[in-house]
Amino acid sequence: MTTTQDSNLNNTQNTTDELAVYLVNVANKLQSKVDDVSINMNKKLEEMTTRIDSLERSLKQMEKAPANNNLNEADHK
Repeated sequence: MTTTQDSNLNNTQNTTDELAVYLVNVANKLQSKVDDVSINMNKKLEEMTTRIDSLERSLKQMEKAPANNNLNEADHK
């Protein structure tokens, strides 16, 4: 092999190594962003679950006491 061929081979290997490092960095950044989105989505889902549970409790309380609500409304008329 000539010196030029050795040099070209080394340059190709360096370029391949640099590309591999770049791709690993991009993959790590992407994974980090996906993790952040996943964490935020889970927080939002937990908040929504809490709100829905609260609404369900309120509705059940209203269902249990409709007669009392109607009596109070009649008193105000």
